Amino acid sequence: MPANNQGDVTIVDVAEGDMVRAVSRLHLEAFNGYLNARLGEGYASALIGWFVRQKETIAIAAIDKDDRVIGYAVGAPSHLSRLLRHDMLWVTGRSIVFRPWLLFDRRLWEVGQARLRSIVVPRDSRPSPSLPEPTMSLFGIGVASSHRNTGIGARLLRTFEEKARTLKMRSMLLWVYEDKIATRRLYEKCGWRPCHDDRGAAHVSKYVRVLDHKA
Repeated sequence: MPANNQGDVTIVDVAEGDMVRAVSRLHLEAFNGYLNARLGEGYASALIGWFVRQKETIAIAAIDKDDRVIGYAVGAPSHLSRLLRHDMLWVTGRSIVFRPWLLFDRRLWEVGQARLRSIVVPRDSRPSPSLPEPTMSLFGIGVASSHRNTGIGARLLRTFEEKARTLKMRSMLLWVYEDKIATRRLYEKCGWRPCHDDRGAAHVSKYVRVLDHKA
């Protein structure tokens, strides 16, 4: 389990079992009130577990001196996005069956419409800046409320970038809720830049970062 030590906090690869469950609980806290958290703990555990089991993916966690998970970040190459949606489809459906009130959540339909547009609109005609490939997508990042504004988020982003470089990625992208102002400022401070792209659901913004590889 490769580690990145600094002070009382260590960045490690997420392992199956208890760590996946701990990261899942943190995911629910970080996205409390948003659709991907309202789908429940079963969905969160399946999502984090997917990133842990797949090859080429990144799943890292920040743990304190008492081995408590206080931050996480997960991502996958863009070419695995379709596989992620496929593998999570039945989990999403099951979560909605047990939470039928989500069918009245407009965000659920906005996400569905955005994904449909990504299928219907040919890739070459989509309004997106040209990014060198392969591209690593940052799907989720979060820090425990008790440890925010301590630099852990920036450390997670730096470690995520280092691992993306190791995997020979040439760029990175992410989508962030527009009302997460502090998170967006963190991305910009760490070298990400916002860009216009209408393939996403409403109320989200796209950020990208090109990776320079030293010869």
